[in-house]
Amino acid sequence: MGWKEWDIPHPFGIELWNYFSQWTNRASGIINLIRAVINPTWCLQEPCAKLMARWDKMAQKRRVPVIAGVDAHGGRQLGWIPSILCSYVKQFSTLRTHVLTAKQLTGDEKYDRRLILNALRNGRSYLLNYTAGHAEFFGFMAKYKDKRWHMGDEVNWFKGINLIGKIPRGACAKIIKDGKVIYKTGDSKIDIPAAEPGVYRMEVFRRRGKCLIPWIYTNHIYLR
Repeated sequence: MGWKEWDIPHPFGIELWNYFSQWTNRASGIINLIRAVINPTWCLQEPCAKLMARWDKMAQKRRVPVIAGVDAHGGRQLGWIPSILCSYVKQFSTLRTHVLTAKQLTGDEKYDRRLILNALRNGRSYLLNYTAGHAEFFGFMAKYKDKRWHMGDEVNWFKGINLIGKIPRGACAKIIKDGKVIYKTGDSKIDIPAAEPGVYRMEVFRRRGKCLIPWIYTNHIYLR
């Protein structure tokens, strides 16, 4: 059920990463179905490459915030064997959207709701595969002297802006500009010049043996 109406005139966002969709896509055939039932997190892969390419292209003209979703459909936990759709406990421990609010949350429902919705609307968030681990030491921003622009922010480019990143140990990162990888590193700190206008984002993968597990995907920083 692919979405086709991409020329919507008003602001919109995309659910870039969906756990249940990936589960159903990978659980094809008897062997894969059994594997998906026993180990649901095996189904998690990178977001759809075709959708990411479209997202990067649209972002060059307009702001397009993204979120991650679980699409939870219930399910029960039967001892150590999860049901086909898995328990809520497991589903809510897969993909998450981490929101960066402009101010500290207070506990007041109406006030906090505005902060969170504004952050989501503006793309001040990043997507996390929680099965790959927590991301307590992560950040991505653009910086010039004492000025900082975070994920979702939009500013006119000028010479001297740097892209600053902080990734957890045991991870490797890619910086993507206008849909193309411009920088790769395994260092925990990133500080590179934003040499020209573009929409910049980061992807982070966690090393697990010889495999690279998709871990974090940021929203764009728009340098126009």
